Amino acid sequence: MIKEEAIEIAKKYFGDLFGNAENLDLGVYEVIDKDSFWFVSLVIIDQTKVEPSQLRCMIDKTSSEVMKEVPFRSIEDQLFAFKLGFRECQVDIKISSIANLKDSIDLLLGLRLSYVIPELENKVIWKIGETFSADEIKDRLENLPCVFKNQTFGIKWYLGAFENIIKSKAFTFELSTSKKEYPRVYGELIDKDGLLS
Repeated sequence: MIKEEAIEIAKKYFGDLFGNAENLDLGVYEVIDKDSFWFVSLVIIDQTKVEPSQLRCMIDKTSSEVMKEVPFRSIEDQLFAFKLGFRECQVDIKISSIANLKDSIDLLLGLRLSYVIPELENKVIWKIGETFSADEIKDRLENLPCVFKNQTFGIKWYLGAFENIIKSKAFTFELSTSKKEYPRVYGELIDKDGLLS
């Protein structure tokens, strides 16, 4: 992928994100060629503002996948997050093998994995997240591979936890983008009563 293609992908990505690609006047601020990725910074050209707004993203040169920039993180951190599998903050984490069960549980507790069990009360369906306990994580890890779906990780806060997991070699994992089936559900949906079906 050449630089000009990366710029067009970034413009389309942000145009689609804001829902007005044809009306969005985007200028190129900066394009950085890094390893197998392009980092593209665009500016919204708006004469009513003194300072132009910047939009940044990272684009995989091979797959053309896009990840929106994470503020307050270096390019190296964002590259690490992209290589881990982050494209957005909501991901599925699949555990494939375990070398050390106790360490695995402790490290997964540090990620604050969550689930949601919808409850009906006063004709309102409540979707309140709960955090998996050590015992619940242990139960899940008994049947590998296991997947903790729809987990929300603020990349700027959790990259260190993922670095620790990799260094520990306690378990192997992969991340993939969650399918957002239900809006405003943050955590694995466990719909025992079929309230959202």
